[in-house]
Amino acid sequence: MKSKKRRMNKIRAAALRLVRNSLFLFRVTQKIGELGIVGEKRNSLVLFLAGLTKDFDKPVSVLEKGASSTGKSELVKAVIALFPPECVVIRASLSRKAPVHGSGELSAKILNIAEYRGAKDALYLTRLLQSEGQIAHEYATVVGSKRGTVVARRKGTPVVLTTTTAELVFADDETRFLSIQADDSPEQTVDVIAAHFDPDPIQHREEELTVWHEAVRLLSKKVPKFRYPAWLSFVGRHIPPDEPRARRDALRFLSLLKAVALCRSRSDGRIDKSPKEVEIDFADYCVARRILNQAFTSTFAGAHPRALKLAKAVRKLNKQQERPVSVKELVQHLGWDQALVYKYVRKAEKLKLVQYEAGSHVFNQKRLLPGLIPRASFLPDPALIFENCDEIGDEVRYIDPLTGENVVMRRSELGEHNE
Repeated sequence: MKSKKRRMNKIRAAALRLVRNSLFLFRVTQKIGELGIVGEKRNSLVLFLAGLTKDFDKPVSVLEKGASSTGKSELVKAVIALFPPECVVIRASLSRKAPVHGSGELSAKILNIAEYRGAKDALYLTRLLQSEGQIAHEYATVVGSKRGTVVARRKGTPVVLTTTTAELVFADDETRFLSIQADDSPEQTVDVIAAHFDPDPIQHREEELTVWHEAVRLLSKKVPKFRYPAWLSFVGRHIPPDEPRARRDALRFLSLLKAVALCRSRSDGRIDKSPKEVEIDFADYCVARRILNQAFTSTFAGAHPRALKLAKAVRKLNKQQERPVSVKELVQHLGWDQALVYKYVRKAEKLKLVQYEAGSHVFNQKRLLPGLIPRASFLPDPALIFENCDEIGDEVRYIDPLTGENVVMRRSELGEHNE
């Protein structure tokens, strides 16, 4: 009994050191790597932060998209392995009425559905759980000659994590998920294959997962209220309002921003000074945007991140050169092979992110211009906020969650800022 108690005390002490580490979010990516995932740091953090929102008023569900063999399910499995088993519900599939007849509430739970299509019959009830936090299903009963009805009820808004090979799913579901895109680049494939042949692979110690489970329990225990600073209203005014889904996406971002603040407030001492209420600071926003902007911009535009990157390159080169941009120039600028550039030119042109110049041309070479529908970044650049909100101060410091490097932004250097 004493040895078990000593072991638990040792685990709790290690978990406390972990959540107080200023590199905590970067450590998440390292641990996911130890669990066998190559790359995918940004997606790992999106999924982890979404998992932490299980204890918030507005939990965030995530749908990972990508072709078969891109490791979508393995990434989700690795991330939820960091969460205590008691808060994770794993299902290969759901029948039509399963969500209402299941045992126990789904509050503060992560519901992992192996594939989106595995729950296709239950999507209506799952959507109600995501939106309303409760469902009631009335059904007929027959006992001998007696007929009647019974109402089955279930409460709770779970964080739903699932995957799909489809580029788009049913519209009502698209707006209930934040979409992330599996890295399907040739560079990622090279790294994955190389990892399989590595004679000295990264070692994972199973016992460390108990420390991560306890760390998540610490973060989830007595979640504080979050106070919004005045400058955050500037962020809200600069979120693109082109589509109605921006209303839901803005709320999702706020939940994920709170998850970042929850993690960082442990290491910077904010939660020790004020356990019941934590004010979100500008460094929280910088870290959150670094992790989340690609996912939100891609989800909002309904476009693959590479299509958005190509469209951004067209806008940049067009502005610099004051003329249309050739595919050859895009190949050189992006560092992609020509076939990949053509693939995403077609996707970007279909979404009107880019357009071909009009008229006929020498050798039938059609160059590209910025699209009719500009897709700005979903979240405003920190430099823009810094420049327009004096209350932030003259300097902000934070640790890049993807690289673990220290970042310093100073008002005096704004002219040199280049994200």
